[in-house]
Amino acid sequence: IDDLIKTVRKNQDGCWINDNYVGIIVYADDIVLLSPSLDGLQNMINSCSDYARNHNLAFSTDDDPKKSKTKCMVFQKIKRDPRKLELNGKDLPWVNAIKHLGSTITNDVDCITKQDLIEKRAIYVSRNNELCQEFFFAHHRTKIWINNVYNTSFYSSPLWDITSKHYTKLEKSWNVSQRIMMNLPRTTHRFFIEPLTKTQHIGKSLKKRFVNFVCKVKESEKCVLRHMLYEIEKDCRSTTGKNIRALLLEYNEIKLSEIDIQSIAYKEIPKGDEWKISLVNEIIETTSGDLEVIEFTNDQLKEISELACIN
Repeated sequence: IDDLIKTVRKNQDGCWINDNYVGIIVYADDIVLLSPSLDGLQNMINSCSDYARNHNLAFSTDDDPKKSKTKCMVFQKIKRDPRKLELNGKDLPWVNAIKHLGSTITNDVDCITKQDLIEKRAIYVSRNNELCQEFFFAHHRTKIWINNVYNTSFYSSPLWDITSKHYTKLEKSWNVSQRIMMNLPRTTHRFFIEPLTKTQHIGKSLKKRFVNFVCKVKESEKCVLRHMLYEIEKDCRSTTGKNIRALLLEYNEIKLSEIDIQSIAYKEIPKGDEWKISLVNEIIETTSGDLEVIEFTNDQLKEISELACIN
């Protein structure tokens, strides 16, 4: 379908940024058409329909719009019902959300990936609960390792708003999951989590992914990606621009590439509380069978651990 891209571009309908055409985005057989006007979008749909008919291809449509895999979505601040668009003589449905390459995109102009973050957080919580039930007998380090390998991909996370309350909820859910896997109280102070799990906090991991993502786009061979980033990186109305500004302020840097995520702990250990880390770690090792303490029962050790973790 490479020639389809050339055909749509040649007709010049759709979106342009700095003389770069961004009206059609294709990945394998997933095609997205972008247009600032309904007339332009209908022209692009007609071009696709003609190309498919001439090459014995077919785009998914249905007499019942709800069953059509080809959908339309509009981004607008003032809500109004757009007119119907047609493909192969059939009306296409207007929707508020779509799944594209494994990510949920909505027409919420404030943050089109908010729903995706919410869904990925729910999936994480569900899978972590399954992990803890299936491997209830396992050592806490085994459960943490399995969770890190199989349950923290968070695909499309570089597109999330790291300043949003939903992102904060994701971090809190991750904190709770780590406490549960180590059999610690849910109210355990946050500064215990990184030292005891001996793994990088998910908040830092996702920030590092975002920084790497933006830096790779800046170095991309595709000029359209670089131009799009140039347009939004200093615009705090965009999610990317907002994230960049938040990270530059947090790490007191002027360039994103100079940010060292590792330089700041997720939560600093309060001065004078360092001893609590080693104490709770030894108690966890004891209850896991790695250490043996004769003078205390498991109930006493649990009580001591809770006092250190909460107070």
